[in-house]
Amino acid sequence: MAYQEWLEDYIPINERIIKMYSDYPDARIVTDVIELTDTRVTFRAKVYRTPDDPVPTTGHSYMNIPGTTSYTKGSECENAETSAVGRAIALMGYEIKKSIASREEIQSKQVEEGYEPAAKVSPKSYPTTL
Repeated sequence: MAYQEWLEDYIPINERIIKMYSDYPDARIVTDVIELTDTRVTFRAKVYRTPDDPVPTTGHSYMNIPGTTSYTKGSECENAETSAVGRAIALMGYEIKKSIASREEIQSKQVEEGYEPAAKVSPKSYPTTL
């Protein structure tokens, strides 16, 4: 599958966030830098549906420094944070069509020779409380 075909049905993270807030107006997104070195940044995002949500969804993302594409070079922290948020929201089941990966993650992979996206995986439903 060609790179452009892979992005055809991609739902941007900002649209996932809008949909989540329309369903959960009291939701909140909390991000943390887990690692920041000269060569790598790692973010964690937690998404709480309600202020007292006992089981927030969590997403992680890292980015090598310097970024390898024009989309990531110079904005590695921003890309890693956005990707972590997108993953946490995707794990809630929002706007997953082909992958939970962010557009930026997919774009950064296009520079790798012979890259083909992973096979489509269907999300499973899990209980939202313990």
